[in-house]
Amino acid sequence: RLYLFGGGGARSPPSRTPPPAVVAVTKLTFCRIATPRALELVDPEVYEGVAFDAVASDRRAALAMSEIARDRGFEQHVVLRDALSAPPLETQLLAAELADRGTRAVVVDCGSDEDDALEELVDLLCEVDVEGLPMRRRLGMRGSALSATVSVATRLGITQLDYEMSL
Repeated sequence: RLYLFGGGGARSPPSRTPPPAVVAVTKLTFCRIATPRALELVDPEVYEGVAFDAVASDRRAALAMSEIARDRGFEQHVVLRDALSAPPLETQLLAAELADRGTRAVVVDCGSDEDDALEELVDLLCEVDVEGLPMRRRLGMRGSALSATVSVATRLGITQLDYEMSL
């Protein structure tokens, strides 16, 4: 079992029980997948959720992946790869349907774009009324430059960031 410690510090008195900030982690968080077949191979005893890419232009495929993930009990983290190039209403519809299927994070892949189109898309996506968490709380952003992505996300009120590191 792996424990993550928070707070307390060196001055905390010794104790036989872990402090309340200690969390037992028995599963890995997310497994990035690319195909429905790969999703079928992910062990729900090992991973809490799955992350996958989707495109608004292939809504059927994205919803099929989401359906399989939901049926297997996984949380979902979906990156909308063509969010800024697809018709905005198609992107809005896909984001709403994913959210209604329980997707925890709907991430807009904005590449290096930081213009008004992103702000308009975020506003459009946040107009959607979905079950559970509001879209604003599910909405995330992925950009090619971390500092620019953080800056834009902060300005737009987006709290979830997805950043791919290349090693």
